[in-house]
Amino acid sequence: MFKELNMIAVSTEKGFHMFDYETTLNHVKTLELENVRQICFVDMYIVLVVEDEDSEEAELLCYMIDNDEPDGSLIIKEFMG
Repeated sequence: MFKELNMIAVSTEKGFHMFDYETTLNHVKTLELENVRQICFVDMYIVLVVEDEDSEEAELLCYMIDNDEPDGSLIIKEFMG
């Protein structure tokens, strides 16, 4: 949830969904991303951790709130901790 923009984000099995809740709950966008493990709002960016089930790696994706393509990405080794 990002209170300053009245946005809420939800991850489902087949996608990442954003909603605006300023006056009513309106669907803003869907990104077709599977296995989203964590969601974080950082200023005007959405940072997602997408898990790769076939390896021990995860991808860290950074999206500007109004973009459908990531502005940056990084592959990280997953760890227990």
